[in-house]
Amino acid sequence: MGPSVLRQADLPLQKLGDGVFLKILADRETGANHIGMGWITFNPGAKSSVHVRDVEEYIYVTKGEATVELESGEEFVLNAGDLILIPAGVVHQHLNRGTSDMEQLYIFAPQGPEKSLRDLPIVTTAD
Repeated sequence: MGPSVLRQADLPLQKLGDGVFLKILADRETGANHIGMGWITFNPGAKSSVHVRDVEEYIYVTKGEATVELESGEEFVLNAGDLILIPAGVVHQHLNRGTSDMEQLYIFAPQGPEKSLRDLPIVTTAD
């Protein structure tokens, strides 16, 4: 099987929570066999739920400033261009404490968590 091109504009926008939207870029449904990857945007003040993964989660910030808060209370502030590895089993939350949208790419290795993301509602705008 050869290369596969996906256009972000062709992928459905899904609502993860209040002010949090994502597009799944790579998983079994898009032809990937080993990783899960997606683009996620947080409106100002938006945050994810507190969660834990059973796989490694990489977060690469592409726009704005992101905060990753651990269950222990430890915080990591990331700017565009920064990357964080969140090991499997670490309880955490993603937050946008800024005044503009924050965007990040997530990578799951191996894939798995994106399966539940496929069930999120599809929306037309990130508002």
